[in-house]
Amino acid sequence: MSSLRSALWTTRLNNAQFWIADELTKYISSALVSWQTNARYWRSPVSFNTHPDGAGVAQSFYDLTVEIPQLSLNVTDSDILSRMQYHLLEPQSGIPSAPIWRGTLMWPQDAFTDAMQKRRDRFLLESASIVEHFTTNTVSAGTTRVVLPSSLIDVRRVSWVDANGQQTLLWRDDEFAANAYNPGWMNNPDTPVIYSVAVTKPFSIQLMPPPSDIGFLDILAIAEGPPLNPVQGVVLGIPDNYAKAVKWGAMADLLVQDGPATDVERAAYCEQRYLECVQMCRSMPTVINASINGSTCELDSVANFDAFNVGWNNPTNPYTTPTVLALASQTMLATSSVPDPSNPSSIVLDAVINCPLPPDDSTPIDITADVADLILDEAEHEARFKEGGAEAARSIAQHQNFLQRAQLYRDMSGARAPYWPAMERSNQLEFVARRIFR
Repeated sequence: MSSLRSALWTTRLNNAQFWIADELTKYISSALVSWQTNARYWRSPVSFNTHPDGAGVAQSFYDLTVEIPQLSLNVTDSDILSRMQYHLLEPQSGIPSAPIWRGTLMWPQDAFTDAMQKRRDRFLLESASIVEHFTTNTVSAGTTRVVLPSSLIDVRRVSWVDANGQQTLLWRDDEFAANAYNPGWMNNPDTPVIYSVAVTKPFSIQLMPPPSDIGFLDILAIAEGPPLNPVQGVVLGIPDNYAKAVKWGAMADLLVQDGPATDVERAAYCEQRYLECVQMCRSMPTVINASINGSTCELDSVANFDAFNVGWNNPTNPYTTPTVLALASQTMLATSSVPDPSNPSSIVLDAVINCPLPPDDSTPIDITADVADLILDEAEHEARFKEGGAEAARSIAQHQNFLQRAQLYRDMSGARAPYWPAMERSNQLEFVARRIFR
């Protein structure tokens, strides 16, 4: 890292005192992460063993950000705020290393936090990269409308769990269809088979027919991230490789506000960078190959499990070893049957991992010389942002070259592996099969 930082300062920025070492390190780190998001450069085998959930119940859904350290969520709001302050010529403050706010009158402290939080939650919805697993409280017999946690942004999958723990998938439909094909559904309680969000108020769904006994709902949904507090440093809750989307999106919102801070041109540029991140995240493969207990297995979608393997996630006795894996999102993995909690299965995945940033200056970075030059191009481009004007404009060509070379690297990967497009598409099957907005 130190050699890249030295090269950035001496050969690219002409030893100017306009930047400090910590700032330059952040620009290089950002460029390395951008290389990973655009080139998908670092891939690695990762593994975990199946296990019961926190309540000791056998489970078939596994959050890869929890199970796999190389896919964990680590970037905090304080890190993003620090980077924004460097870009916007604001003093480093309101973060753990400098908790006292010393910002200029351009923006108050809350403006940064609010902008980051709004863009973080918008990114979660637009990218659908993080899908979480929830269960509701007990639903009484005869209940038609169930209130869900207000933190849910969009419901992706719902199943009814009865008093015996058996699950029944609820297909998404609407009241028009229910009234047409089962006119008496509201007055004939039974096991629910449909849920609707067509006529309900926000944060609630309608069960059709109403349940004839107590139970609860098992839900996959996109949820808001935790409230941000840069003074303490809260993990954003989006993939590390795309945390920079929050930075660019928040700066776009700050720079477009009326007043002395208005900078429409740079706001438009930041919005473009945010949209780049969303688009790349949508197509980003996480898992590209997999095996269970040492045997290769197919990668499918949870939607296909639901359609062609009814009852796949009901615990059975005796338990069966899963033979297929499915992705409900880039980070939510499902097994084709509920693994035996007393006999765990070993899951090995070939994954596109978080960019392996060096922990200190002495740790080498695993890149070739030509990639190192591209990293310097991108880092210089980010450093020039705070200069604005002609200096920033001239460096856009470097960013465009960086993106083109990353695309070339991806194309070369496809040329080396004839079925690479199919391997990448395994992460998109859920969205295609379930026909849901993303």
